[in-house]
Amino acid sequence: MVKIVKQTADLVEKLCVALCILLTALITFAAFMQVFSRFALGGAWKWTDEASRYCLVWLTMLGAALGVRRHAHLAIDLVLKALPQRLQMWIEHLILLCSALFGAVLVYTGYQLSSTVMGQKSAVLGLPMGMVYLAVPVFGLFLALFSLEEFCERLASPKKGA
Repeated sequence: MVKIVKQTADLVEKLCVALCILLTALITFAAFMQVFSRFALGGAWKWTDEASRYCLVWLTMLGAALGVRRHAHLAIDLVLKALPQRLQMWIEHLILLCSALFGAVLVYTGYQLSSTVMGQKSAVLGLPMGMVYLAVPVFGLFLALFSLEEFCERLASPKKGA
């Protein structure tokens, strides 16, 4: 079970990294075109702003998911480290389960929101707005997966979690 979860998480992490690289390239291109059109052509192209914004939404969510997988988020663990080691382990397990549960809530509510606005189109690009909001349930799914992976790894080797 732990091996399957880890392999899935490794695959999802690679996908996240590739998408983050692509989204960063798209944002850079859109920003360049915004500046170019404004100064070289005398007027800004409207699509560049909207494209940059929507790419940034997705980049933020995917980057946050990567931060969870790589333990890169800020943690204030002063109180946690003051507790006995056995209690620390239990609290860390509880935190991981709460994170996974929160991810599941984001999947459910984010999907509902995305489905609700799928028929609406963005002002300039004409994209379904549900595609933009789909970043929330995708983040929730990745958060749940990465949290469960860490939880399973800690159960499999308690020394790491202690």
